[in-house]
Amino acid sequence: MMQLGCRGPVARVDLWSVVALVLGSLAAFAAENPAPTVGTCPPDQLQKVTLENGSSVLAPGGFDRLAFYDSATGKSLKDLSPLLKNNTWTVQAEHLKFAEIPYKDVEKVSLAWAKLSLGEKSPLCLQPIQVIANTAVTTVVCGANQSACYVGLGDYIWIGVQDLNEWIKNHSVAQGRATPQTAIDLVPFFDGVPVRGIRAENPGTQPEEMTTDFHSYHTLRFKLERNTSNRDVWNRFLRGLKWNGRLLDVSVGFDGGDPMPTFVQKDKPPSDDPSYQSYKTFTLVVLPHSSTVVAAVLF
Repeated sequence: MMQLGCRGPVARVDLWSVVALVLGSLAAFAAENPAPTVGTCPPDQLQKVTLENGSSVLAPGGFDRLAFYDSATGKSLKDLSPLLKNNTWTVQAEHLKFAEIPYKDVEKVSLAWAKLSLGEKSPLCLQPIQVIANTAVTTVVCGANQSACYVGLGDYIWIGVQDLNEWIKNHSVAQGRATPQTAIDLVPFFDGVPVRGIRAENPGTQPEEMTTDFHSYHTLRFKLERNTSNRDVWNRFLRGLKWNGRLLDVSVGFDGGDPMPTFVQKDKPPSDDPSYQSYKTFTLVVLPHSSTVVAAVLF
């Protein structure tokens, strides 16, 4: 990434070239004029900052405008200036959202600081950032039904995972194993119990091409099958099932290890909980409702 210097005529030429490139993004930094600050911005000395819920980011001296900046396109992604209080940004999870960009370009996103008083002539100060991976199962989809998941033996489920690769790196070496585990070794977990003998049919899947935050998203496909490895598990879950089925927690992980944190839970938080909308449900039935209804109609 180009560094913006402040030490001589050559550096100034480079600086104004960059400013000219990002006039459109700077124009988005529109807000009431906060209390002025003093000092200069040393672009070549700004330290990388970690953005996580509750962390604080202090504006460089003399700078009072802030935005997410995409160096791949030379454009502002999101104006963060309204979030500055006393020239400090206290990061909240919802702040780390922006319009869709290719996931491959996320690493090129940085913070861009500017000076309100100078308008479009303001120098632009770029600050590198880091967002900590937060691995979790975010959703489970059953066929075309996006709102509710009712499945039985023989059906497919698609489990969505956030920041899958980082979790595998941290959990791939299991005690007693000669080689590290990979995505092909992942199995579904129901109520914290691994369903052995079922593997992801697309372990080499790539993360979704577009993203609206700093996280990657993979979708793993599993077929719910009974075999000699998991017969006892299925007997446990299917025993005594009624028409409305049984709600289960759903996750993935390595057999012999712990499952990932999951938002697919049978016990959702109260509706007034801020994270309520993030939770999903999964119901295991003897026969899938959709196919049963179709069969009944045809009969």
